[in-house]
Formats: sequence, structure tokens, C-alpha cells
Amino acid sequence: QELANRKKRYREPLPYAVPCDPRRLALHQRSAGNTEYLALLRGLEKERTQSVNSNAMSALSVFSGCGGVSLGFAWAGFSVRGFVELVPELRRIYRANFSDALELGGDITELQSTQLQSFGRLIGDVDVLIGGPPCQGFSLSGKRNVNDPRNTLFRHYLRIVDAFRPMIAIMENVRLLTSMRAPSGQLVKDEIREGFSDRKSTRLNSSHVSESRMPSS
Repeated sequence: QELANRKKRYREPLPYAVPCDPRRLALHQRSAGNTEYLALLRGLEKERTQSVNSNAMSALSVFSGCGGVSLGFAWAGFSVRGFVELVPELRRIYRANFSDALELGGDITELQSTQLQSFGRLIGDVDVLIGGPPCQGFSLSGKRNVNDPRNTLFRHYLRIVDAFRPMIAIMENVRLLTSMRAPSGQLVKDEIREGFSDRKSTRLNSSHVSESRMPSS
């Protein structure tokens, strides 16, 4: 109980500058592996920004952050058509990196069905929906409070599935989501699985919930 009530040091993801320590900087040496990796990233980004593939599969991103997952899909050849992100600073970064993606809105909970229908006409068919609803309520870094309102935001992800009917829906989150319960006592992962099973065009691969090693921030 004492741990659950402990005040958290960080409450908002505010950007801040980390002072440079000259002593640590002097110890830095770039390895051959670093150079090769950076060259690979530059090549992928150059290909993304310079190539145009009219036959590319389309992706829509929600809970987009600054676009890390979107960047991976873009490097894999997907055309990212639109995004939804709450934090203004992150939306600004996303727009800078994906200038062709349509900004569907900030707060996903406020997007109405009529708006989603309009967006659907603008961006066309969506092959893949990608997104990671907030993990703070599930993670040990938070309080794992069953009444944390962020724990229910996956339901809005399912609304987007209904609106765009993608062939594939990928929802990323932390491993401890699998042991989290809702206020009703039901496991959250079971509610997610039931939500997907009700959508006939989408099949849930539960391994991405329980076995994913993708880092999250």
C-alpha cells in the first residue's frame, strides 16, 4: 500500500535538456558497428523520403507518439495515411516527419463517427491499423490502478477498427497488461480479446499481447 501511494517523481512528459558532461564525451568512441547501423538508418530514411510507390500498403496510426512505430512501417514500405496523437508537442514532431499523413485529431475519445467516416473518404482503404494505447496504468512504473481511465482507451482503438475495417490491426503494449484486471474483476487482455472477436474482419493474435518484446515509452 505504501508503494502504491508513493508520489511519482515525473508526472508529465515534459521535454528537457540534459547537460553534456565533457568527461563522458571524451570517453565516447564510435565503433564499426555504430557506423554500419547509422548508415543503414540513413539509407532507409532516404529511400522512404525519395521513393513513391503507388501500390504500397496503407497504414493508419493511433496513439502515435512522435512516430516511432510509424517510421518502422514506413521503412518497411507502407504508406502512412493518417495519425491521432493527444500531446501537442508530439503531434508537431510527427507532422515534421510525416508531412503527407492526415492529422485525424488530438483526443481519440472525442472523435465522432461522422468525423471518422469523413476521414475514411479522404484517406481511402486502410490495410493496417497500428497503435499503442497508454501503458502507464498497466506498468510497474505506474500505480497499476484498476480505475486509471487510461486503461480503457483500448476501446477507442476498437472504434477505429470498426470505422476503417483494416485487414490487420496491431496493438502494442507492455507485458504486464496480461495480468491487469478491470474494476469488474475481468482480465483486461480477455476484454481486448473479446473486443476483437466481435469484429468479424479481424483476427486477434494474442501473442503480440503476451510475448511482444517491443520497447515502449
